[in-house]
Amino acid sequence: MPQWIITLKGEKRDLEDLPSQFGTPACSVLDAQGRYHLTSTKLNEITEPHDVLAEAQNMLAIMTSSVQLFLITAHRAAAR
Repeated sequence: MPQWIITLKGEKRDLEDLPSQFGTPACSVLDAQGRYHLTSTKLNEITEPHDVLAEAQNMLAIMTSSVQLFLITAHRAAAR
């Protein structure tokens, strides 16, 4: 079974906290010398590259929503 590793691109300040937020086998962001990679046991179950890309895009959408929710909650807590 292949191991798929998706390289994440973006601003370093946006990526550097992701490894601490996403560190489970199902959804993990790894910092490899300043390059950030998404890995997942779910991705590793897929054999077709286009299916891996579609699933990785779905995962990234969920991750983005999760981070946005965290930031909103943290902002509201700080405003109290």
